[in-house]
Amino acid sequence: MDRISELPQHILQHILSFLSQREAIQTCVLSKSWRYLGSTRPNFEFRERYFNADKQTFLSVMDKILHRYHDQKISVQKFLVEMSMVDFESISFLEKWIPLVVLNKGINTFSLSFLSYTSAHIALPTVVYKAEFLKELSLEGCKLSQINPLDEVLFKHLKDLSLTYVYIADDTFEKIMSGCPLIEYVNLEGCEGLKTIKVNKARHNLKEFYFDDYMISKKEDDPSIEIDAPTLESISIMGCTNWFHHHKNFPYLKCLHLDNVRLSTKSFGSFSFDYPCLEELDLLFCHGFKEFRLLSRSIKHLTIAVDRSIKAAIDVTNILHFKIISNNVLPSISFTTTSSERKSHIHLLNRSNIYIDASSWFLKLNELLKALSHSEVSLHIEDHP
Repeated sequence: MDRISELPQHILQHILSFLSQREAIQTCVLSKSWRYLGSTRPNFEFRERYFNADKQTFLSVMDKILHRYHDQKISVQKFLVEMSMVDFESISFLEKWIPLVVLNKGINTFSLSFLSYTSAHIALPTVVYKAEFLKELSLEGCKLSQINPLDEVLFKHLKDLSLTYVYIADDTFEKIMSGCPLIEYVNLEGCEGLKTIKVNKARHNLKEFYFDDYMISKKEDDPSIEIDAPTLESISIMGCTNWFHHHKNFPYLKCLHLDNVRLSTKSFGSFSFDYPCLEELDLLFCHGFKEFRLLSRSIKHLTIAVDRSIKAAIDVTNILHFKIISNNVLPSISFTTTSSERKSHIHLLNRSNIYIDASSWFLKLNELLKALSHSEVSLHIEDHP
């Protein structure tokens, strides 16, 4: 006896939500009661790259299924669509269905990706800002429209915000952040239009901030980032970016990853006071300073990568793992620690035709090894003249 098929429809749809769209549709052959369940499950997921038909058929199938949702008053909990090239039919489809989907009370996740970035950033309708029931918003390869000064952003329940290759202006981003009281995770990758990224309104719940500027071409003015969110546990900033964080307190920060970020000597003066829980610190090819002092009792993993001469005084009492990556030059480091289990890894690179005085270079290497002599040291030298 098939007792599963006798379950209420909403329970069967919940079961199907754990399957992929293709697997869910295949259940239509099980029995008559399963015929349309696969195409009306709470998760609406369509990826053009996995669809074995042309673009017009792809849009037609999605349109029919969404009509079935609408006619049967079935709630869409997750809406995920990936498209390649954007044409007139695609825009018409999105203009028709996005307002109906995002204003649905049952919607939790909205993910829209345009995998071809030659479409000049298609602009999403402003009704997206009214999706007050959303918990996750992920956009790729599109443009977020300007917000009318009199309008509000109603992301009352939004926790995860991910923008990849999205064009967004400073004031739009700031207004979005101010309209997300529960935001926990912010991910910005290759976004254009941002000049000053301010994260100072979402103070109560924000845990992770990720910014990657490497994926877009070099701009005339590097963007600036200002963060004042004391609840942050992880900050990752990559690319030609200015980070201003003087006098900002991060009492819960555990991981800080900075890659090619412009800092200043002043930036390192308050690590012992403002980062009491910091366990992992990566300073990779950062610039804007010639020397710094690092004082910390919490850091356990420290990585420093340099391509120019710097002086560093490092006093980390409980460190377990220390790594130096040096391109063409050797840093001058004094190291103080009480840890007996520390491991140090030195990776030295020479990938240019710059003349290096061998005797001077080996003297500096000898000084560096002496500074790390109280740890287990591994040395890797890579030369590509």
